[in-house]
Order: sequence, then structure tokens, then C-alpha cells
Amino acid sequence: MCWRHHVELQLKQIIPVLQELPGSTSQPLKNTHDISKLWEKTRNLLQQTGLEDSFLSHLDAAGQVLLQLHKIDPNEEVFRYPVGTSGTSNRSFNNLHMRVFHETLEKVAGLLDAVHAMVEDIAGNME
Repeated sequence: MCWRHHVELQLKQIIPVLQELPGSTSQPLKNTHDISKLWEKTRNLLQQTGLEDSFLSHLDAAGQVLLQLHKIDPNEEVFRYPVGTSGTSNRSFNNLHMRVFHETLEKVAGLLDAVHAMVEDIAGNME
């Protein structure tokens, strides 16, 4: 649950910085915990910055991890509660290898930290 929340917050930090860059055609994103929507918004905004395709391909690999995380826990309750608000069991992650999960999310979070620093630097150089 902590990793899911962490990457959600990272995306929510990156998006506003990207939206402030010149040429951004993005509308504000409604409040959401939906990692797939947050990732889609982030990826589209990053595409608008003109980053190299090779860098974007690395981000797409991280994006696939985020989309898998969203698939496991789409509404931010599976990792927190044994039974969802709909009354169904939230045990869809019983076969999750915790060490691999942790190591993978650690790498994704590190990449998102680098992206955040990069877009902050780009925004700072445009002032």
C-alpha cells in the first residue's frame, strides 16, 4: 500500500510542473487515486516537452509497471482492506512476490524522482 501511495504522490507532483511549461495543452486533472489516469496524463505531458524517444521508452517500461499496479489495486483499497466496499474479497494479490514487487517499485520510484528533478530543472531554466 505504501508503494502504491508513493508513486501516486510522485505523479501528482510531476503533473503540475509539466502543466506550467510553455506549450502545455493540458487541462487540470480531477482529484483521483487512479494511477492509470495519472500515468497517462504524465506521459502525455512528457511527450509534449520534446524529450528523446529513447528516454520516453524507459518511461514506458516504468509505465507498464504502474499499469500493472493499477490493475491489482484500481481504487486504492485492495492493499488496505481484506474486503472491498463492494463486499468482494481483496485478495487478488496473493501470488505477489514481495521482494520482486519491492525492488521493482523502488526502481520505478527512483525513475520518477529523476523525472521530477528534470522537469523542475526545465521549469527553473525557463523563468
